[in-house]
Amino acid sequence: MNRTKYNKLYKEILKNEDKPISSYDELIDFLKEMKSVKPKTNNEIKNEKRKTECYALSCGMLALALENRDDETNEDLKHYITVYQTLFTNISNDCLSIINMIDNGFEFQARILSRNLFELIYTLLVVIINKDKCRKYFEAGAENGYEIWNKYFRVSKLNEELYDYEKQEDIELAKMMVNIRKKTYSEYSSYAHNDFIYCFIGCHSTDRKTEFTNYNLWGNYNFNAISILKSVNELLWMMFLYLENMISKKGIFEKSLFISEDNHKYWNDAFLIAYMLDEYKQIE
Repeated sequence: MNRTKYNKLYKEILKNEDKPISSYDELIDFLKEMKSVKPKTNNEIKNEKRKTECYALSCGMLALALENRDDETNEDLKHYITVYQTLFTNISNDCLSIINMIDNGFEFQARILSRNLFELIYTLLVVIINKDKCRKYFEAGAENGYEIWNKYFRVSKLNEELYDYEKQEDIELAKMMVNIRKKTYSEYSSYAHNDFIYCFIGCHSTDRKTEFTNYNLWGNYNFNAISILKSVNELLWMMFLYLENMISKKGIFEKSLFISEDNHKYWNDAFLIAYMLDEYKQIE
């Protein structure tokens, strides 16, 4: 904002209109106030945030592992590596972005990004399960991106693929997981689609202990941060359970194709972090 131009306009408005208007310095003070607003963070939020940070680190390690595994002779493998690395990178970055929003009191925006994280994670699982769909996902970068997404990667399609995978081991579990995914995605989507009631709620932050609702302009509060972080951490915990299951099976994720001497340490670190988080979850 240019002071000289603003002051010129300011004088013109005052000359022609008998209306109040802030001076340049007053607007700058408002800007500083807006940027300085930060919510208080309690220990419970800090603990959940640390879990999310650890999951982000683990996903980042897997992205680095794939970056350090390149096969110039196998075209399909190069495509798989590119797709997996892309998804792990964005999952890790989404986690950190959600934390950043929560740290600044932007709960509504964090929930919208949680929907994106949901889609990234289930897309990752599907392209690991189904190599043909992995190739389709890669090809969507060149042409017909929307058509390919609509045919193979809408959430309903991801849910179908995951259900087919899950029912091979436990049909009742598969049915339960389908319903959980539908319910969770529907809630996330209500924020992303700006349904009025969710949009209205998003302007406020409610202290569950006192039931007091706080107007949340510029991110004064983050009382609902704990529920957002717990939901995100449950999603990531589930993702690693599925990854471990897929890696243990033949014909789904052949470790020898992706793990080499150059990247083995990254794989070990990533799954050690996930294992420690799983152990921690079990004793909560």
